[in-house]
Amino acid sequence: AWSSFKRQVNSTVDQNPGMKRSAPPRSNLRLSAREAQLRREEKFLIDIWTNERVQQIGALLSVVVIIAILTSVGPPPSDSRCTLPWC
Repeated sequence: AWSSFKRQVNSTVDQNPGMKRSAPPRSNLRLSAREAQLRREEKFLIDIWTNERVQQIGALLSVVVIIAILTSVGPPPSDSRCTLPWC
């Protein structure tokens, strides 16, 4: 589903003649070793979080956590008594 959505969005963007795609301008300045390392780390983290598989796993884990919370609460008491501490 996600890959078909991405294809649809990309095809819509490609059909729009008013939009011009181009690479961001490159700077002629050389990066220091620390800046280059930081840029590599940022690219790595962005690639991980935007990965389709990681997002699917995150959605699945969210559903599992919600189900676990709901099952740990349990059913309401069988009688009409109040179970709150201030009752």
